[in-house]
Amino acid sequence: MFVGRQRELAQLDLLLDALPGGLTPVEVVGEPGIGKSRLLHETGLRASARGLTVLAGRAGEFERDLPFGVFLDALDHHLAALTEEQAAALGPGHLRWLATAFPGLAERVPPAPPPQAAERYLLHRAVAAALDALAGPAGLVLALDDLHWADESTAELLTHLLRRPPATPLLLLLAHRPRQLPDKLAAALTGPAHDDTRHRIELAPLDFEAACQLLPTDRRRRRLYELSGGNPLYLQVLAHGGELAVPAEEGAEVPPGIAAVLRTEFARLSPAARLVARAAAVIGDQVDPELVAAAAGLNLADTHAAAEELFEADLLRGTGAGQRVTFRHPLLRNAVYHSATPLWRAAAHGRAARLLTERGAALTTIAPHIARSAAVGDAEAVRLLREAAGLALAQAPATAVSWLRVALRGHPDPGDELGRRLRLDLAHALMMCGHYLECWDLLRMHLDATPAGAPALRHQAVVLCATTSRLLWQPEEGRRLVRDELARQYGRPDAATAALWLNLALSLVLDGRFTEAAEAAGEALRLQLPDALRCTALAMLAWCYPELGRVPEAVRALDEAAEIYDRVDEADHLAHLGISHLVPLVEAICHLRLGDTLRRLDRVRRQSQRLGHLTFGGEVLGTTAAVLAHAGRVPEAIALAEEALDAARLSGIEPLLVNVLCARAAVALYCLDLPAAERACREVATLSCASWHPLAPHLTLIRDLVRARLGHQVPLAETIEGLGGPELPGTLHRARVLTYLELAHIAARRGRPAEAADWAERAAALTEDLLPYSGAAATLAKAYARACGKSAEHTKSALALAESAATAFTAAGFPVQSARATLLAGQLHATLGDRDRALSTMDKAAAVFAGCGAGTHTEIVLRYQRRLGRRVPRTAGSNPLGLTPREAEIAGLVAKGHSNRAVAALLVVSERTVETHLSRAFQKLGVSSRTALTALLARADDSNRP
Repeated sequence: MFVGRQRELAQLDLLLDALPGGLTPVEVVGEPGIGKSRLLHETGLRASARGLTVLAGRAGEFERDLPFGVFLDALDHHLAALTEEQAAALGPGHLRWLATAFPGLAERVPPAPPPQAAERYLLHRAVAAALDALAGPAGLVLALDDLHWADESTAELLTHLLRRPPATPLLLLLAHRPRQLPDKLAAALTGPAHDDTRHRIELAPLDFEAACQLLPTDRRRRRLYELSGGNPLYLQVLAHGGELAVPAEEGAEVPPGIAAVLRTEFARLSPAARLVARAAAVIGDQVDPELVAAAAGLNLADTHAAAEELFEADLLRGTGAGQRVTFRHPLLRNAVYHSATPLWRAAAHGRAARLLTERGAALTTIAPHIARSAAVGDAEAVRLLREAAGLALAQAPATAVSWLRVALRGHPDPGDELGRRLRLDLAHALMMCGHYLECWDLLRMHLDATPAGAPALRHQAVVLCATTSRLLWQPEEGRRLVRDELARQYGRPDAATAALWLNLALSLVLDGRFTEAAEAAGEALRLQLPDALRCTALAMLAWCYPELGRVPEAVRALDEAAEIYDRVDEADHLAHLGISHLVPLVEAICHLRLGDTLRRLDRVRRQSQRLGHLTFGGEVLGTTAAVLAHAGRVPEAIALAEEALDAARLSGIEPLLVNVLCARAAVALYCLDLPAAERACREVATLSCASWHPLAPHLTLIRDLVRARLGHQVPLAETIEGLGGPELPGTLHRARVLTYLELAHIAARRGRPAEAADWAERAAALTEDLLPYSGAAATLAKAYARACGKSAEHTKSALALAESAATAFTAAGFPVQSARATLLAGQLHATLGDRDRALSTMDKAAAVFAGCGAGTHTEIVLRYQRRLGRRVPRTAGSNPLGLTPREAEIAGLVAKGHSNRAVAALLVVSERTVETHLSRAFQKLGVSSRTALTALLARADDSNRP
């Protein structure tokens, strides 16, 4: 009987009846037994009656180390039953990723290489796509229960879905006990991303009138109500258990006596039924009869007979999903599980592990049972747990940590080579979880216990220490360890020694100590180096030299590095991936060489995916996004920058996230995407490293540059002073040149010729013939400054400079910057009175902007053409709402009533592409439903009519 929740059901009915497009999260919170699960069940029934697809899953108390446990429960059997149409909608890429986490797909999807940590976000995106594929036409309800027991990989996936929800209308029901919610999930649920759509239902105790419907009609009612506190579960237990006299166990989650009554209910069963109940508690909340029989040590017939008694006593209930059953309530499972002795539980888990192994189950499915049954000295269990941790590391590093801890405890000699390797594995997993201090302590202990005669293990630990020290922003400690290790005599100066020098150089260059970094890279070059390390050392010099006024030497070093990099085979690069990736990064970050840089960056990305390197996922994608923006491939740059953010957030490395947010903001500056720049600023302000990270202030500068370019009044002088003044100390050479160009443009726009000329002179001082973009930037800055002049001579001079800058930028491969120079030339033609030439020149700029996907730039050009008297209609490709041409086109079709599938067919693109662009349009326009989108576009259209 479900009583006393009419108000909550009415609230959920309203949400079901008016389910908007996009995501509607609903938290259902309360104490154990208060009715959260029943409310989710009732809501699911009402949703099904309305034609909504309902998926439901529950996290398990004793399965907290099972990756994606609650999603496995909710999705696995649905994914196993995908129709051909649904599978085709997902596509082979998403299916391969889903098969790595959901066993139900294993038989229908070809085996793929194990996923890597740098790509965890791709699995998250695949789950979002799966929810779209499984949803019906009316939308989807996803009910996730007992999230306070969710594993960390589930928390990461939910965080992703809250930030980047599926396109289908989705009611996301999240039931949990708030005081026990994992920190990651609590942070996601309390963040600002969905303040306007989030709902929270707090279930209070039942009042006496409602409680009476659950109690016997005798004089005990009032006393039983008071004992239960109005908790529905406890009311029902007390109604069948009589008076209570036994106190609660220490640390129990229930009021005094409730656990005892639950055990009393269990004690009434026959011995066989009690045995099967305990075995079912070992197996999990979703009970598999064959596994229960194995855990109990009974045959299947005896297990079924005992299970009938459990059904009659209402301890077990059917789930409606095949043969599987579940306990009436998690608290009952808890009581039954702990009624068995630890030795019996360990033996039962061992029997379950053996049956799963015979079935050929995934090792990550078997490992939770191995972890609970392994004895000290069980070498096979240690091997299997280490192997399972390696498989889980990519998607669920916290689970890998849990299994590696058990393996270490089970290994009898932590000082031998296997023990040391287990510690290194654990340190790596801890780093991936963001537990840097614990990782650091473990590595130091490892170094203390690793003799000089094992240089390979020491070397790995020192490199991890150096990386961890940078992440903890304690670089000096890491540098000290590297120097100490360099002082050890390993017999000869080998590649390992060179790698240590290069790690030292990397730490120094990130600290802005370019002279010392160049010296360390030089030390590495003096050794006999394999090509993979030689090109890295040269790239390090190419990074340092421009900041030391030695640009020609930097360019020569980079040319040699790139030539060597291309001839190094894959195996050598993979052996030194922690540093060999610097060649394309330096090309992109320091020298803005666009030609083959994208090819080399893609090579690094593929290598990092194969090794699961924790930082490369965000770092390489973010750098590639910035290069794509320079190369005029703006939509690709935006999509890749968003992927980079997903990867960086998953890494848990805040300094890396700041770097990637800077890359995202740089892309936003290229396409004048103010909302994206402001989001990046807001996010970096929430990070603990914002107060000391050297790049954090640059985000403010980029945001203010975008604001100023769009005509907002911004205190740029204050922002520049906050960065150390006009010299912009700490800013790399190429960034200073392009920043001076932006500042010259803004000063000219504000009618400040002297200020514009000053910025142009600063840009010219940094010009290098060997860096073509720098000369083009200085020329365009000078053109903006000259354009401020009042005389015709100034205008003609500015026109010549703008045309020269356009040519130089085109030659350097910077089409957006070239189009900016062309637009200025068109404006100057207009100033000289040549309207026709002005319009035709602006047409050329608009064509380039449109081809690059730079929609805001295109709208600016059209605005200037309107001022010259040309009637330019506002189209989907030139709208005042800040949408890109493709976003505006898709939004317009959706506003006309077309479904995502119909829009995809009309535009000959994938449905996922439609969903991505529509989601961005919703975000930019601040709407959360198709109805709101239609109304907003209608208002914008009305306001633009003459």
